Amino acid sequence: MSVGLGHTFSKNMSAGLNVTYVNEAISNIRASALGFDAGVQYTSGKRDNLHLGITLRNVGTNLRFSGDGFSFNGSSPDFAKELTVQSRSEKFSLPSQLNIAVAYDFYLDEKSASAGGDEASKKMPKHRLTPMFSFISNSFNNDWTGFAAEYAYKEKFMLRAAYRYENNVADKENTTTFFTGLSFGASLQALIKSSKREQAIAFDYAFRPTRFSTGVHTLGLRINLSPVEEDEE
Repeated sequence: MSVGLGHTFSKNMSAGLNVTYVNEAISNIRASALGFDAGVQYTSGKRDNLHLGITLRNVGTNLRFSGDGFSFNGSSPDFAKELTVQSRSEKFSLPSQLNIAVAYDFYLDEKSASAGGDEASKKMPKHRLTPMFSFISNSFNNDWTGFAAEYAYKEKFMLRAAYRYENNVADKENTTTFFTGLSFGASLQALIKSSKREQAIAFDYAFRPTRFSTGVHTLGLRINLSPVEEDEE
C-alpha cells in the first residue's frame, strides 16, 4: 500500500515523495516494513526538450520474518520433557535502488513548424525523436545501464526500442537474468477535448525477449484527465 505526494516548484522542476507499507505473509509466517521513495525531475529548453530525473527507491526499515512457522518441538537439556522452541530469522533490507536518467526531444520538422509571421501561424511539430540514457544502481542485483529511443508522430502514435546492459548479460552460463536486454514497444493515443478537460486514452504494448520461453508481452490502458489550460489575457 502506497501514498504519494508530488509538488511542482516551478515550470522546470518538480519533486515527489512516496511512502509504501510492505507486508509479506503466509499462514504462519509474516514480515512487514516501511519503504520511502523520493524523486526530482528537471526540464529545460524551448519545448522542454531536456528531461533529467533522479529517484531513490525502497529506503526504509528492515524486514524480519516471524511467526509460528519458526516454532518446532524440542527436548529440554535433561531430556525430561518436550519443549516448544522458537527460532529467530535474520533481518534483511529492502532492495534499494538509485536511478539517474536523461532524455532529449529532437523535433525533426522544427523548422517547418516554426515558419510563419506570428505566433498564431506556428504549429506544433509532428515528428519527435527522443533518445534516452539511464543508470540504475541496485543494492543486491547487478547495476543496469539502459539505452532507448522513442519516435512519436503527432503525439498519437509512438514506437520504442531499448537495451538494458548488466554484467554477464550476454553470457548464457553466468548471467543472472533470463532477459536478453532488448525490449520493444508501441502506443496509440487518442485525444478527446471537452470544455473543461483534455482527455487522453492510450493503449500500450511492450515485448521483452527472453532466453527461455517466447518472451514477455505487456498490455496497458491509460486514461489521462487533465484540465485545459486557460489562455492568459
